[in-house]
Amino acid sequence: MVTHLWRRRRLASTLGFLLLAAAAAAALLVSLGALPPPPTSLLGGNRRAARWAPPSSSSAEGGDDSDGWPSAALVLFSAGTTADDARDAVLVAEQVRRLALARTAGPRRGPPVVFVYDAGADRKVPHDAVELLRAFDIGLLQLPPSDAGSSEDSSHSASHCARLGLGAASAAASRADVLAVIGVGGVCAGGTPGNGGSVKRRGPAVLGDVLRAAVTLRAGVEVWAADSGGGLGDAVGFAVAGAAGKAAVEAALRAVSERSDDAGAVKLGLAAALLQQSRVSLPAAGLPVLVGDPRAAEGGRFCGVAAVVRGRREPLLLQWLVSGGADVVAAPDAALASASYEGLQLSRPRNFPPLNATASEPNGVVSECRVLVPGSGLRVSTKDWGDSHKSVLAVFRAAYEAVSNDAAVLQRLKLRQALADLKPYDHQEAGVSAPGSRGVVMTASRSGVADVLFTAFMLRETGCTLPIEFAYAKSEVDEQDLDVLRAHNIRPVETDAFVRNARWAPTIFALGQDAHVQTHPIRLGASKVFALLASSFEQILFLDQDNAPIVDPTFLFETNAFARTGALFWPDFPVRKSPEANPLWWYLGLQERYRQELEFESGQMVLDKSKIWGALQITAHISLEANYYFQYFLGDKEAFFWAFTATGTPYFLNPNYITSVGALVNSKHPEGEPTLDASRALFCGLSMMQSGFHDEPRNLSDGRLPAKDASTPANPVFMHWNIVKRIYNHHLDFFQTAQMYVVPRGKEAADFRDVNYLSVHESVNTAPYKYCLFLKPGVGLDTTTYNFRKRNPDFNARFHTMRAKAHQAIELSRLQADMERIGNHSRVPAEPGSRGIVIVGKSDDAVNAIAAAIGLRRTGCKLPIRYAYLQRHRSLKNIAMLRNNKIDPHELPDMLGTKSWSDTALMAAAALDAPFERVLVVDAATYFVSDPDAALLNRTDLFDGDGGDGAAAVFWGGRRARSQQEWDEAAAAVGLAKLPYRKGALPFAGAAVFHRPKAWRAIATAAHYLQEKSHFFQYMKGVGDAFFWAFEATNTTLRIMPWRPRLVGAMVPIAPDRPVQFCGQGVVLESPTSGVDGGTPLLVSLGKIPEDFRNAAGHLATVASYPATAAADPPVLEVKGAGWTDLGTAGPLKDCLVLKEVAQPVEFEYSGTYFGRDLDAQYRVDGRSARNTVAKVRFRKFHGELLSQPEDDISGGSGVVDSRRIAAPFGVVLVETHGGPQSAVLTSRLLRALGCDLPVFFAHVSRARNDDELKAFQTLGQLGVGLLDGIPPDAPPALKVLRALAFPEAPQVALVMDAATLPLRDPTPYLKVMPSMARGAAAFWPDLDSARAVAADGMADVVGLDVDVAAGASPAVVRARPGLAIIDKVRAGLALKVVEHLVLERPFYERHVGSYDPLYWGFAAFGPQRFFVPGTQPVGVALTADATGSSGSGAAPACLSAVISGGWDSSAAAGGAPVPLFLEPEGVVGPVANWAAAAVRRLVKSTYDSTVAAYADSPVAAVAAGGSCKQVAWIDGRAPVKLPASWPKQLLAALDTVANVP
Repeated sequence: MVTHLWRRRRLASTLGFLLLAAAAAAALLVSLGALPPPPTSLLGGNRRAARWAPPSSSSAEGGDDSDGWPSAALVLFSAGTTADDARDAVLVAEQVRRLALARTAGPRRGPPVVFVYDAGADRKVPHDAVELLRAFDIGLLQLPPSDAGSSEDSSHSASHCARLGLGAASAAASRADVLAVIGVGGVCAGGTPGNGGSVKRRGPAVLGDVLRAAVTLRAGVEVWAADSGGGLGDAVGFAVAGAAGKAAVEAALRAVSERSDDAGAVKLGLAAALLQQSRVSLPAAGLPVLVGDPRAAEGGRFCGVAAVVRGRREPLLLQWLVSGGADVVAAPDAALASASYEGLQLSRPRNFPPLNATASEPNGVVSECRVLVPGSGLRVSTKDWGDSHKSVLAVFRAAYEAVSNDAAVLQRLKLRQALADLKPYDHQEAGVSAPGSRGVVMTASRSGVADVLFTAFMLRETGCTLPIEFAYAKSEVDEQDLDVLRAHNIRPVETDAFVRNARWAPTIFALGQDAHVQTHPIRLGASKVFALLASSFEQILFLDQDNAPIVDPTFLFETNAFARTGALFWPDFPVRKSPEANPLWWYLGLQERYRQELEFESGQMVLDKSKIWGALQITAHISLEANYYFQYFLGDKEAFFWAFTATGTPYFLNPNYITSVGALVNSKHPEGEPTLDASRALFCGLSMMQSGFHDEPRNLSDGRLPAKDASTPANPVFMHWNIVKRIYNHHLDFFQTAQMYVVPRGKEAADFRDVNYLSVHESVNTAPYKYCLFLKPGVGLDTTTYNFRKRNPDFNARFHTMRAKAHQAIELSRLQADMERIGNHSRVPAEPGSRGIVIVGKSDDAVNAIAAAIGLRRTGCKLPIRYAYLQRHRSLKNIAMLRNNKIDPHELPDMLGTKSWSDTALMAAAALDAPFERVLVVDAATYFVSDPDAALLNRTDLFDGDGGDGAAAVFWGGRRARSQQEWDEAAAAVGLAKLPYRKGALPFAGAAVFHRPKAWRAIATAAHYLQEKSHFFQYMKGVGDAFFWAFEATNTTLRIMPWRPRLVGAMVPIAPDRPVQFCGQGVVLESPTSGVDGGTPLLVSLGKIPEDFRNAAGHLATVASYPATAAADPPVLEVKGAGWTDLGTAGPLKDCLVLKEVAQPVEFEYSGTYFGRDLDAQYRVDGRSARNTVAKVRFRKFHGELLSQPEDDISGGSGVVDSRRIAAPFGVVLVETHGGPQSAVLTSRLLRALGCDLPVFFAHVSRARNDDELKAFQTLGQLGVGLLDGIPPDAPPALKVLRALAFPEAPQVALVMDAATLPLRDPTPYLKVMPSMARGAAAFWPDLDSARAVAADGMADVVGLDVDVAAGASPAVVRARPGLAIIDKVRAGLALKVVEHLVLERPFYERHVGSYDPLYWGFAAFGPQRFFVPGTQPVGVALTADATGSSGSGAAPACLSAVISGGWDSSAAAGGAPVPLFLEPEGVVGPVANWAAAAVRRLVKSTYDSTVAAYADSPVAAVAAGGSCKQVAWIDGRAPVKLPASWPKQLLAALDTVANVP
């Protein structure tokens, strides 16, 4: 009925720290007119006088009297005084205000509200309740004890609420002409003690405008009650109007006060007391109407939780009848209905049956349900209620959520406190150097400092002479960057004093933005306000670091708009959300200040701190609470708006909307061409251009600003290049075409709510820009474009020049600093001549490193091996695993001060910190072919040279060569602008050898380039190229080996009728020689092979290379994405490396014997051994502990099976895995028809059943099948088997099979021979492709079985056929315990060894002496036509339909096929949950008539067709065979026997 329980949450625990501060705030808030002053009684005044502090008269509607009281007010009263009672009052007040706002044009606060309470003679109102009421602008009124009654025992009685409500009305009526008086909480909300009135009610729901109902009364009293005598309890509220109404209230109050007996007082409650007076009316609709959930009670009966309270014209309130009723109605998915009587037309009915309360708790939300009881002449009808009251329900639910949201209430109180703490502006205390001082302020973290300098350069290019300040957090900017800024006359200003914990804001997520933003945490500029607060300027132009001025912006300080407001803002998209769409308006109590306009764009702001000082303080408060506020708006830009709104500070928002600037692109002009026809090209917006506005500067007449043009935006001033910074490329002109809105005359962009940006990605042909924005056209709102480059011809060149200048200045300084830091780091001592291997990797690479180390040791290499990783990749599990494999795990130290190494710089960091003189650094995805010590590290000719001038490092040639343009650009980036061009391949980054003493400075330089890749990778082509240029920049000798590229991969078929295609998966690196042919193969860089290790068999089978004649001109490689088909069981190959043809077509050479051995098989063994390490440790620990226990402890009663309670020696157990009860019926009948008289059991899952399944269970009972109930429905198949065997009714020796498996012969002989067999603990049947599956699985290694991968698995090591086994559960006690361990830990083992069968491997853990595998192989039955199974002559085998398993005592039939024993449906015809005998007969007949058989070594792989068809493939030259015609006869006869049985 309700998706979740809407709980009442108390505020005391969350607001305790605000209480003292909030009290201190009250006086200032009163002076601001924001809150009423406290009641005198709370401050020690006369408690006998009723005192009320109303809201400020300036916010009230209607006329005011001399005391500032409005003509109409809302009065709320409650018997309680807790924070929960205060919340109930807030709930009602918020509903009334929301309804008033919705029904009134223009801003409106709603009526003034007062909360009336009686704290008793000895109690005070809790402080948190007082602050909560004041936060929501609700006044407080404490009645004198003589009016309200102070008896502790009567505080929850109807008479007490009557006195309290009437006393409240009496006191308030003297101040206001009209009152709407409503009881909130407990009894005063309409309950009675006998009906649970003391439990929570959560205030009534407001359905209509109660204030309007009171105003239209004109004179007297109108009682709002759910009925006039049907037992619904007291009135929930009433209206009072005029002198007559006041007189009636006074008379009723006297009548209630004169009653002394409680029973009489209850009868003379609020409604009764008022109705006895004159001029009191009751709405005519007195018949009760209940509201509730029709689905709540048992059987779907109506469950009433509230009664409708009507006024004269409309329903006004919902009166809660049961505890939790508000939770039901407030649930957003509640299906509400109403129940009412039919058959009577009485204005004041009497004596109809009372409401009935049921004791049910249908969903745990409500304590009971209320229903109407039909009586004589009365009928009860129900109908939908929620759909017809959507609008008022939305109001109630929104108010309910706001009041229930502790965070929202807390932030409202915090904001009130912040408003109370506002400090007046003083330029000295604000840190302003001089009144009227002006300047530019920017802020950024380390990654944006270069762009700050760039923006300063662009600013100076416009002629602007304003001083510039850079605000920063000390922990986020390096000192050498600040020195560069100072050198360019930019003054750094530290902001830490303004920010908690020396941070600007917590990392938060942007809400409601595109997927790119949602998945990347961003700062959202929460730092900007602190930059403004810390600045020494009084008048500030704030600029984002990625906002380039187009003209001198100094004129903005001279505009009339700035002089008037002191705050100039520019618009962004979209239109700001209304209070209906953004609940923050209501949460903060600012809903009446909403106006439709575009959001702020804070990339540029012009602010005068002397005029907006209070708004800046509140902006800082919002920024410090970013984790809350940024859920409702995007970042700092709207933080400014909400602060200006909360403080009422005026601002100017530029009416000229954003222009998007980018490029018009098409297939012929992917980089853009501004002269293209916009209707035939795609506009790709990359920047936001902001304009000036038509407020002429006061003292500017030099004509610098262009005149207004109807086809262009006025006065382009700023270019905010926010998308360009993501994709910057110095070759591209990003500012070519401008797109702008064409707004109809008399309109603004904000008048169109759908104005916004739309995004488009590279898939829509926007390369090389990848991510574009364009203006969204709307109804009545068109867009147009113009040639920006033509009107601003030098902007693109100036942009690139200034950006390069700024970044080079910063990077030069950073390089010097990094070199100094690295140099100061203690160099790891290295003994002369020491050599070693360093493998680098991340969190998931330790297993790959172990595989590389195993292969390295296989070559005979004895050098020490280190595994280098970063601190963030540290794993204790990996460290232990590495040490167990004699690899030294080493965490790389930080050498860069406050920075940590990036993943890109991992190779350089590892080389710097290696403890060897000569070190080979390789990626973890590496497999060694020969010993690198003899072939590489120990060769003096490579490193010593003549006179000691040998190479400092050795790299292999990479995938591609540099062009001269790429060379020149990279050379300029590292300060070698005139370096002559040299043709050659880029270095390969997967492996390198360093002579550390010689290469130290070059490695450190490369580390800097890699740390700063966001800049240098614009000019360099990856990690290898960064090393190359580092060696060039430091004049260090680097040897790049001449190399004929060789790829290792596989020959795969593109299509069945086409030849194979080579698909490269790795790169072969050879030992150094003087020729291009290289030496012996040294290692293979595996690329992505380790990522898909389980499916990568055969990927190292073939080597492709260029012919020797084609290697003179450095050849290159390329990556081709190709949808290659399957490689056996290897799965699909995706990205393929291929050799690219050079000058002319060449014949590539392919070899399957290049390595001189089966490297693929060897790598599979080593890789599997590495991956099984963790699983082996875990399994062996469990296995050892298990073997230390006596077997009797497991098989004799304390383990999986209790042997002392077994009922039968032999039997069949059908398990509900794929087959359901109908399948079990058919299988049971077949067993009997085939002559099997063993007991049969059906182990089924516990779940609800349909009629067909229930009928099948009845049939199973009639057949004498035992039912084993209680199998977990979501359990894996092996666990279902375990649970089935654990039943004492289950036989000792059991044939366990899926209920959908069909017996072809009587299995009894196979069960009865098991006890006499030495290996008779279990028997398993092999699945198709067993040898390959086991070899690829890895579980054999984990459990300790030796599997020869090259020769295939031994007969005892199989991939077991799922759902088919014979198990002696007594002899299998230990094995079943292992099975249980594997099942429960299956996710862990699968993560390391792949998919496996826990049932089989639990037995295999004890070796083949415990279980038996039939020597016969399974037969895969394949339909010879399409996937639907229709027959066809001469067709190739296609879709697998069944698997036949044979008996082990049978002689081979024709073609080596076994005598069939079981048929398991597969592929397109199964597994099938519920079989019908006739359908099975047709399947079997058509299968045997038109199928062929495949044997156990035939791989089966899923093919396209939605995965519904498994295709049988033929290998090793074995042809398919026709099934013997004699096979189906016995089964068909049995099917004929059972087909006609009901």
